[in-house]
Amino acid sequence: MKATLLTLAGAVLHANVATAIPLALPKDPFKIIDPQEWVNPDAMVWDDFVAPPGTNWADPSRTGSIRNFNIALVAVDYPDQPFVVTQTAGSTIFSNPQPVAAELSRDEVPAFYRDLLNKPSDINHRHTLHEYWMQDSFGRFGVDLTVFGAYELPARSWQYGIDNGFNAGECPTGERCNLNIRTDALGAWRADGKTSRPPGRSLAP
Repeated sequence: MKATLLTLAGAVLHANVATAIPLALPKDPFKIIDPQEWVNPDAMVWDDFVAPPGTNWADPSRTGSIRNFNIALVAVDYPDQPFVVTQTAGSTIFSNPQPVAAELSRDEVPAFYRDLLNKPSDINHRHTLHEYWMQDSFGRFGVDLTVFGAYELPARSWQYGIDNGFNAGECPTGERCNLNIRTDALGAWRADGKTSRPPGRSLAP
């Protein structure tokens, strides 16, 4: 009986050794097994956008299931720097404005930016603030824009941009800097007392 058990154990051990699968070592032990596929947004183009299947969140007729936020768009410029879109095409140091939006009147500016930001059109590739909010909230929150202005602020552009936190000591001698653009812009809006300007030029194709 003892000899039989030893023989059986030896047979099982021999079978296990004979059927063992050899371990295959990778040719490159440092090869990434889970490569990350991504693109820097700076390198992306309009055609890279892929909408979630079955959605058109840019459709202005679709409102948020919970609510639409009504946002005031207050258009302001400066005595030394008028709205770029009111100037001649390519006239600024950055070759703006583009021909598609140049030489607008001041009265047209608020409606232009309202449509640029929130009305699907060729100029914004049919992407809007409303679309962003609807997509980001899974259809729960949308955005409506109401325009105000245009208003010219009382100080020059750089007087709002030079502050003590990031540009200490850079304000020209005898000038006042570190002004609050919110205070002056909202002050102009509240002093106006109007709900909105005429619709002006539309971006709809």
